[in-house]
Amino acid sequence: MNDGQAIIEVRELRKIYRVGDVDVAALRGLDLDVLP
Repeated sequence: MNDGQAIIEVRELRKIYRVGDVDVAALRGLDLDVLP
């Protein structure tokens, strides 16, 4: 058992797709904590 710490932690996740000459931001600064 852990002490309340997240098992998975993600900070400032970003994903940008390029469509032709245009950048499309699918994710902008996503934060995620997964606790048990």
